[in-house]
Amino acid sequence: MMLVAVFAMSTSVIFIKVSELDITALTTGRLWLSVMLLLPLMEWHRRRAVRSEAGLVKGWWRLGLLPGAVFVVHLITWAMGARMTSSANATLAVNTAPLLMPFLLFWIAKERVTRVELMGTAVAFAGLVVLTAADAKLDPDHFRGDLVCMGSMTLLAVYLALGRRRLPMLPSPWLYSVPLYICAGSVSLMLTLDGEKWAPLFGEHAGIEWFCLVGLAVVPTILGHGLAMAALRVLRGQVVAVMSLGQFLTAGLMAWWVFGEQPHGLFYVAAALVVTGCAVVIFGKSRD
Repeated sequence: MMLVAVFAMSTSVIFIKVSELDITALTTGRLWLSVMLLLPLMEWHRRRAVRSEAGLVKGWWRLGLLPGAVFVVHLITWAMGARMTSSANATLAVNTAPLLMPFLLFWIAKERVTRVELMGTAVAFAGLVVLTAADAKLDPDHFRGDLVCMGSMTLLAVYLALGRRRLPMLPSPWLYSVPLYICAGSVSLMLTLDGEKWAPLFGEHAGIEWFCLVGLAVVPTILGHGLAMAALRVLRGQVVAVMSLGQFLTAGLMAWWVFGEQPHGLFYVAAALVVTGCAVVIFGKSRD
């Protein structure tokens, strides 16, 4: 489930770069389309939970409000960074959430991180250092985009840690995700009241814009983040965060094919370190 989620989330950078729609409008559209598609599924799970012996936690819909506010800022800053740097760099930088996860999981979810997980995180962090140091010398514009994506990564880590604590309170991840998307979509909607931001949806390339908007809603949002939330209910938070790093591999390959973006030599060094860190966290065992 998590591997499918990683691939699905990695497609977001392609849709974002192909689209010419304003970033806030793109974010608003993907969130509300996701809500419309998922509402019947959420209602089915709600009725099922109400009929069960365990019932449903009172005020269950409020569990996704705070994560929703964090999530929308992450999406907007992530889209900004994705348009400022290469697809592979943006995806790698924004998914370095494992660097903060040990501290956030302990603070928010009271989940202790093992020594093996810390070792894998350190190796993956070395890859990020190689990537950003190379971009600072080779391409200042990409370096600024990397920094924006790293800021977005901080928000992603908070979002995942909040999900790790709150998701087990609900019988279905969709009872958590849909209210979360509604909150996030409401916040972003307030930033898109200017009608000119939606103009590309009715212009010469409207077909491409609608394809990108629907694609963002269905693939990275519903399949990607939705399945990641489902996996987060049963997997350790640090494992989910480190596995998310793998997005840059498929994102880089797709960007190479679609945009002709060829990563610089040091990117492969960073990639090798990140993959090694993922392997240590996922397959390693510790007495902790």
